[in-house]
Parts: sequence; structure tokens; C-alpha cells
Amino acid sequence: MICLIEKRNNQMTYAINKAAKLIIEHAIKSDVGKIIIGYNEGFKDILLNDQYNQWSKSIPIARLRDRIISLAAYEEIETVVINADLNAALNILRKGKPEAGWIGSRGWNTPKRTYLFSK
Repeated sequence: MICLIEKRNNQMTYAINKAAKLIIEHAIKSDVGKIIIGYNEGFKDILLNDQYNQWSKSIPIARLRDRIISLAAYEEIETVVINADLNAALNILRKGKPEAGWIGSRGWNTPKRTYLFSK
């Protein structure tokens, strides 16, 4: 059992480091000066259904956020952690009213899926 837990922890650490590095490399390549991270304290405490709770509680999102912040500081990229509900509301507003240019970018892209582990 200890070996399984250690293996999972190593995989999570690898995935967090790789994902954070990909984000920072993309920011550097795209000449981004500020990374905004949406995060809510205690959002994993909400009980929705068993499948969602199992999925959401298994991902160490706070560790990913902290890793992105530390790598961004090393590369001198400013980071801001905002309320994720506010971030979601802005995205919904942007999608519903594309002419609202003050909200941000007008174009939406499907995010590129990156596989951290080979299949």
C-alpha cells in the first residue's frame, strides 16, 4: 500500500511540475507579463456527487497554483490569485456579449490538450 501511495504522489508531483513548466514556457514565448489564477479556498468541500468529489479531491490544485507562482516569480512574471467565481462570471459575460471589448479578448479557442503521461 505504501508503494502505491508513493507512486501516486510521485506521479502527481511530476504532473504538477510539468504542467506549471508548460504554462510558464507558454507565457515566456507569448511575452505575457501577468498570469491570473482563479482559486477559491474550500471549494473542494462542496458535496455535489460521488464521481465529481472523487475527481476533484484527487487533484492537488493548490500545489499547482503554488508551483506556478514560484516559477513565475523566478522568471519575473507577475501573478495574481483571484476568486474563481468572479473569473467564471467574466468568462460567461464575455461569451454572452462578444461586443463587450472592455472584458478582454474577443476570440475563444479550444484549449490545446496536453498529455502529461504517455498513453
